Amino acid sequence: MVEFKKYIGPHGIPVYHQSLPMVESVAIHWMIFTGGADDATVGTDGAHHWFEHVPFRGTVDFPTSMAIDGPFLPRSGVVNAWTNPVATCFWAYVHESQAELALHVITDLWSRPLMTEESIEAERKIIFEEIRKKNSQLAGSVFYQLPRLLWPGHPLGHSVLGSLESLSKLDAATLRKAHEHGYAASRAVLFASGNDKAVHDALEKVSAVIPQTKLSERRAPAQYGALPAWQGGTTEEIATDFPSSLVLTLFPTPKISSPKEQAIWDMAGSMLSYGGMASPLSQIVRVKHQLAYDTDTFGLDYPDGGFSGIEIETSAEKIPQAHQALAEVFADPRIRSQERFEEILTGYQYSRRMRPIDPGDYNVSAYRSLLNFGQVMSDAEIEEMYQSITLKDVVAALDRCTPNLARTIIFKGNGKAS
Repeated sequence: MVEFKKYIGPHGIPVYHQSLPMVESVAIHWMIFTGGADDATVGTDGAHHWFEHVPFRGTVDFPTSMAIDGPFLPRSGVVNAWTNPVATCFWAYVHESQAELALHVITDLWSRPLMTEESIEAERKIIFEEIRKKNSQLAGSVFYQLPRLLWPGHPLGHSVLGSLESLSKLDAATLRKAHEHGYAASRAVLFASGNDKAVHDALEKVSAVIPQTKLSERRAPAQYGALPAWQGGTTEEIATDFPSSLVLTLFPTPKISSPKEQAIWDMAGSMLSYGGMASPLSQIVRVKHQLAYDTDTFGLDYPDGGFSGIEIETSAEKIPQAHQALAEVFADPRIRSQERFEEILTGYQYSRRMRPIDPGDYNVSAYRSLLNFGQVMSDAEIEEMYQSITLKDVVAALDRCTPNLARTIIFKGNGKAS
């Protein structure tokens, strides 16, 4: 069971740890609550994602990429990072004998990157290729564009990757400013699973290198202001060169004030899609009407609000049938039935009980709780929260997601064979 203990580490940093003495591996995740939504503070979309790349070219104590990765390869260890709109994460998954070294490496990555002109320019080219790769596939291209379409002008209204245009304008000084004004002890949270004592001892040793820049404190996702409203009952069509089309039916979700509210919205989506081929969504869209190989619910949620939606990938000539199928999904009595509600609650419960003992998975569960619910919750707390939700709560959320209130965006393919 996921049940992290919390203590306050050096510089006031919250440390969440879970001892897993039955494994030989250790997972360590530094979460720094600065992300793509902070790009406006340095003036260039994509700046903070770019910063995440550059440290892997060298830090003060590990001046080359081989010095960073090389020691862990013989023992199947991994060091990596990611950036999303609200946070940056530097992480390691290693044998417990290398826990101290791993924490040293990932701390140096975000604390003391060399950021040479050569490394910055090299990663500019790599991110250009990352953007091109993202846009070479339908789903990647759609979700790259979606924030800009939904929330233009808002800090959340662009891809964390930035664009070819914005990155072409960014210089080394701007990137160093992003580091200086975005990454410090006051925005850091540490997660560790496995041999947590080794990580605790290592943190005391490496804490001196962590920046003490006076930044506003963030120990969870920040708020960036009310999201731009959109008009429901609208449809817009965007032409693409892809052979298939993607139909997105989106509903705005409100600013979430409690973990329970977020859980209700999650469960409302599950009423449609939980269970794969057995779900109401797949039974109608795929099994009955043969419209799509892929269909699912999805969403983006932030402290300021977000959206929930349904995606259907289909051929251009089947777009009208996709609209009709969605109307059937929302009219299906099963999505509001007590039987379906209890099926999902039981499924959630057993998914936690059946979780494999894996330090990396445990860390991800913990930090997702912080990202999604604003606090780190144990499996027992999450289960108790879901058990407090009623069918009435979930139906009220579903009633806010009727097709006449939806914003539909169609990325229409040219229909040519791939």
